[in-house]
Amino acid sequence: MAVEHIKQLKKYKKAHKEKYKDLVILDRGYPSLGLISYMNQENIDYLMRIQSNIFKEIEAFKDSKLNNTILEIEITKERLYQITKKDKYPLLRKFRDKLTIGKTIKVRVLKVVLDTGEIEVLITSLLNSKTYPYSLFKELYFKRWKIELEYNIIKNIFKVENFTGVTQIAIN
Repeated sequence: MAVEHIKQLKKYKKAHKEKYKDLVILDRGYPSLGLISYMNQENIDYLMRIQSNIFKEIEAFKDSKLNNTILEIEITKERLYQITKKDKYPLLRKFRDKLTIGKTIKVRVLKVVLDTGEIEVLITSLLNSKTYPYSLFKELYFKRWKIELEYNIIKNIFKVENFTGVTQIAIN
């Protein structure tokens, strides 16, 4: 669905002749090699909260003393397979052909310490640390929090997850 939403965003921007550059901010359920590849190839900047165990490179970063670095995520045979397995991500399949085993995708990863002391790991396409200093990212990521509160209302007050349908627009 993230790919579909991004396609709609691009269509909207084209129709309204909007030229500004977007930053798509995503929660931890979204990061995958396929989505990162798609966004890189479509020249879409992103900032995502990521589970540190999704890639071994990021797991090693979380265990390090660094709080901000550029990593190269290697495209492995297994990671490539995950993009196309069982038609789980049909919109990402076409990007598989643009990826080569052994090549890497460059990303910036950052550790953000929450008020609770918990450490969150963020991944972004914004590689330039002078243009986008480390101090910017905690506030930037948490701009998404209002959206999460709205999802909570939709899911828990309106109980939207209790409805079913066979099309994308099932409830009018």
